[in-house]
Amino acid sequence: MPVSIIEEHVFLVPPAQFFEFITNPQNMTTFVGFGPVPAINKVGPLTMKDHGTSARYHVENSDGSSHEEEVTVSDPPHRFCLRIGSFSAPYKYFINHIEEKWDCEQNEYGTKARRTFTFFPSSVILTPLIYVAAHLFWHRAVKRNHEMINDRLLLAVTDERV
Repeated sequence: MPVSIIEEHVFLVPPAQFFEFITNPQNMTTFVGFGPVPAINKVGPLTMKDHGTSARYHVENSDGSSHEEEVTVSDPPHRFCLRIGSFSAPYKYFINHIEEKWDCEQNEYGTKARRTFTFFPSSVILTPLIYVAAHLFWHRAVKRNHEMINDRLLLAVTDERV
């Protein structure tokens, strides 16, 4: 039984600039984790495709674990989706895969982004544990990630003006 969390945030840049940032795999390191959710340390390509659909990446995390991310939808600047899977231990025992979806729209301040993570536990028995972990830890990790993204984007805008 899948478990989902949703986080919305307004980023103070236009949608095209925001989309370019979130689709660049080198910017995945803005995910700094929270509690037992590890930070992303390093991202490398598994396919030579650019950041479009079917591009795949190998991700190394701060706790020594790893996983893969595959772009499943790339519709600039409105929607970007990833399938996160092939987890190493210990996560492979708890999660089959995660679907991440960004829905973006322009608003008066820049870009309103709605980000959804849907977790697919490796067993239905683990659903309550995944629910608690997603809502307590993952949700906070995503909030921190949004703060980091916003800071990086604003720094880039400031640097361009100087």
